[in-house]
Amino acid sequence: MTCSGKPFIVAAAAVLIVSGAGKAADPIVSTPMTPAMPTFEDASDWSGFYMGVGGTASWQSYEFDGDAGAGEPDFSFYPTVYGGQLVVGGNVQFDSVVFGIEAAGGVYGFSGSGSGDLSELFDGAPDDVDFDYTSGGYSADLSARLGYLVTPSMLIYGSGGARAIYSNNDTAFTYEDPVSGDDVTEELEHFGNLFGTVGAGVEVALSDDVSVDLEYEYGFSAAGWLAEEIPELDGLSAGSHTISAQVLFHF
Repeated sequence: MTCSGKPFIVAAAAVLIVSGAGKAADPIVSTPMTPAMPTFEDASDWSGFYMGVGGTASWQSYEFDGDAGAGEPDFSFYPTVYGGQLVVGGNVQFDSVVFGIEAAGGVYGFSGSGSGDLSELFDGAPDDVDFDYTSGGYSADLSARLGYLVTPSMLIYGSGGARAIYSNNDTAFTYEDPVSGDDVTEELEHFGNLFGTVGAGVEVALSDDVSVDLEYEYGFSAAGWLAEEIPELDGLSAGSHTISAQVLFHF
């Protein structure tokens, strides 16, 4: 009886081995995981008010034509401008689109050099002279922004608005008198200008409450609008390239 059971045991073992080998030979098929797509339901909330502080650097150009467009500028100068500002604003978010209004006020100082006919501004000044220029004062900006969230924490935007600058002290033009060789300083009171601005920037949220903003703006002069109030601006054209950096606190 012992010998008669061996064929059955051997056959059963063979079936188990063959069955296991077949299963081992079957390929392992993995089901690919579909990555979760980002949704703006999980984005940072950009709506609300904010305020902050920032700094600006600007490269401006001023060209004065006393003949109101009759030819080449009578004189020109190209100051470099640095300033600091306080910023306030507010945003409204629609899914991935953010619309905002921003205002800023600050102080600035600038200096540079130029050349040309200063007699257009000051009686008795030379009509062909090199000069240095210094001034300082206040600035005010108002702009609208329209942006798109490329990620929940990064906003790219375009902007448009206006910037006004006004000197709070006498604007000094210093030149060498061609006859005596002495330095002469002439002062222009109440110097100011109004620029229209267009620009673009990027703002990155560091947290729900803090962001940093970097923006470039091109300014085109609106001096002609002010010429009736400030006659010295008649015939003046100006432009500017401005870079600003800000730290903003959101509420």
